[in-house]
Amino acid sequence: MPTFDELLEQVLTLLQRDGRVAYRVLKRRFALSDDDLEDLKADLIDAKRVAVDEAGKVLVWVGEGAKEETGNRRIGESAKRPERLSSPQTLDARPQTLDFPRPEAERRQLTVMFCDLVDSTALSEQLDPEEWRTLVKEYQGGCAEIIRRFDGHIAQYLGAGLLAYFGYPVAHEDDAQRAAHAGLEITTTFRHRLSAGHAVPSPRGALINQGSTEGQGEEAKVSGIATLTPHPDSCASAQDRLPPQGGKENTREAQPLQVRIGIHTGLVVVGEIGEGNRREQLALGDTPNIAARLQGLAQPNTVVISAATHRLIAGLLDCQDLGSHSLKGVSTPLQIYQVVGESGARSRLDVALTTGLTPLVGREEEVGLLFKRWEQAKAGDGQVVMLNGEAGIGKSRLVQVLKEHLTPEVHAQVECRCSPYYQNSALYPVIDHLQRLLEFQREDSAEEKLRKLEVGARLRPGSSTCHVPLQPEAIPLLASLLSIPLPPHYPPLTGTPQRQKQKTLEALLVWLLKEAERQPVLKGELSLQSGVRGQATSGVRSPMADGPNPQHPTPSTQEEAEACFHQAIDIARQQQAKSLELRAVLSLARLWQQQGKTDKARQMLAEIYHWFTEGFDTKDLQEAKALLEELA
Repeated sequence: MPTFDELLEQVLTLLQRDGRVAYRVLKRRFALSDDDLEDLKADLIDAKRVAVDEAGKVLVWVGEGAKEETGNRRIGESAKRPERLSSPQTLDARPQTLDFPRPEAERRQLTVMFCDLVDSTALSEQLDPEEWRTLVKEYQGGCAEIIRRFDGHIAQYLGAGLLAYFGYPVAHEDDAQRAAHAGLEITTTFRHRLSAGHAVPSPRGALINQGSTEGQGEEAKVSGIATLTPHPDSCASAQDRLPPQGGKENTREAQPLQVRIGIHTGLVVVGEIGEGNRREQLALGDTPNIAARLQGLAQPNTVVISAATHRLIAGLLDCQDLGSHSLKGVSTPLQIYQVVGESGARSRLDVALTTGLTPLVGREEEVGLLFKRWEQAKAGDGQVVMLNGEAGIGKSRLVQVLKEHLTPEVHAQVECRCSPYYQNSALYPVIDHLQRLLEFQREDSAEEKLRKLEVGARLRPGSSTCHVPLQPEAIPLLASLLSIPLPPHYPPLTGTPQRQKQKTLEALLVWLLKEAERQPVLKGELSLQSGVRGQATSGVRSPMADGPNPQHPTPSTQEEAEACFHQAIDIARQQQAKSLELRAVLSLARLWQQQGKTDKARQMLAEIYHWFTEGFDTKDLQEAKALLEELA
């Protein structure tokens, strides 16, 4: 977890390079809290005076000159200076590459990805230049979206190829893993999504969509990648160029676009290269060259990595040894590997389990507490244990000790883990658990996934991995959660997105509680996202066959919940954390709504809602607005 000073330096570097950065991008990229963002704005805008706020949404770099100009006016200097800022309304917010000093070149370890289209030269010859440009733009856009989701940085677009850095300008401990995951997802996208559209190289036209394009116009898109129908006159030119085969019209077998990806990790020097307006932040050294050479060795739609990268991801992804190869311009042969897919290991601890762990020392008290709480849960008294501490202190290891202790016992385990790659998906841990529970595979079609969901929703007698059956009305909700399209015989989902979300959460809760009626349940939640200080949570639920209906809490449960919400509101107000206060008030208002206290709920929620003057497109404020409308 970087310190605030390190975070400030990273934001400053990013702002200097791009000139303009949205606050929402900063929060997402650096996992900033609202208070962190306010502190950054106070330092950069008010203290250092190197940036200005634009409409409460964008942070704009104004350079060192503005800071010096302000200081000169303060001490009464009369020397004339260039007027760079006439007024906030006339601010030139473009990156001022010549007006502020770039940071010096820095030496750092970097994971470099080189991605290129297969047979791009042949394709460019076969296609009209406009169609080739459209295709390349769609291909680059699809790749860039995936790379950015894994927090990679596009350094250069090189014709039909692109160069990406993982570890610059923001470094992560798992940059090699991020690069490999991004490469796998790019190849999967081209292997499956494009093959569904059957993009076919026309001899002199475009990429013909072999599926039906009726009513789609001249350009059709398959999952964000364009497939183009040929121009009428291009067919004639095609006949002139190639002889007919068997007396039939000239066509080719459907072939999806294919890519090759090479990845290497090593030392580089990153700094500004170029003159005038042609300046770029590039990494120099043999690392980018080796990545490009590895790309040339890769088979179509595969990811090839060096031994240096393999050492960093070994165990986390399955790799195939391709042997030692001599690369052009590299003096010594390199051992290379092909990334095949995910190994099933979800953390370094899972990888270490395969080779054996060292004995756990000095944690007898904590382990004893976990064992005691589990015994209480089995006796019918549900327990929740939170393990909180700095990263690397051993929280996950304690949970693993508990899981090993319970191996001989009959129980169910529900393990949900957050991921830094899916920070914008609040329910990703649940989605990931369901996908593993239902044994979804990367190559499964939508129909196969729906079949597994329907089978998994039925109780399978005698199965050791059997779970309780789901209610029939829950299948469309979970299919939507898992992004599985529903066939026509299922009724369409109705209601607002907020109502659909609420019904989905209710279905998941009922499923968990019914499972707890059958046998003890160990539910583990590991928060591993960037910005969370290594928090691991382990919860245990006991059998509740004779317990209360979860959809109709008893008065004592409601009173306890109301007391907890009030306590959360008080703490948020003491810390002046309005965002946390809003969430707590939302929960209390929903409880009061169930109790019929609509006026009281509306009054409290309206008070905190109207405090905010911006950010009304955020999830919490949208939920508050929707609830206020329901309470009106």
